[in-house]
Amino acid sequence: IDSGDTLSINIADAREADKLLGSITTGDRMIVLTNTEKTRAEVVINQNMLLGDWVMPDPIDGSAEIGISIKEGGIAESIDQSVISYRTWRIVDGQIEIVSIRDGGGQEEETNYYITKLTNDSLTYKNEEDTFEYSRQKPNSGYGRDIKLEDSSYDDFAI
Repeated sequence: IDSGDTLSINIADAREADKLLGSITTGDRMIVLTNTEKTRAEVVINQNMLLGDWVMPDPIDGSAEIGISIKEGGIAESIDQSVISYRTWRIVDGQIEIVSIRDGGGQEEETNYYITKLTNDSLTYKNEEDTFEYSRQKPNSGYGRDIKLEDSSYDDFAI
């Protein structure tokens, strides 16, 4: 439950089991699965790190990047994919569920993935058959992004 409470929970078990996914940073929103007494964390996922645009080389030809955008509020969107349309995401029992629709399939497909790695720059998750390794998408250097401003001087403000 996201009530903004501060909790004191031991994360040693999660760390030893490689279930500490992302770093722990003051102010970040964390997804924490605890033991029944709610004293020890079994899985810790940094939600702030999970959010964002994640891409990998297109497995068909490798010439372009495709991926998934994981957004606040459980919204997921496809990045440059024509076959899969991502809809929603959520964390259930320490795994990420992503709902997608395949072009031509006509039905929603709900898939459970296990997150195996999460850092500032990489996200890896897998299901029973495949492993997906993503990198955080770099911002495009489009219009206005390469503008350099010069420092102001006294003459700029002289009357």
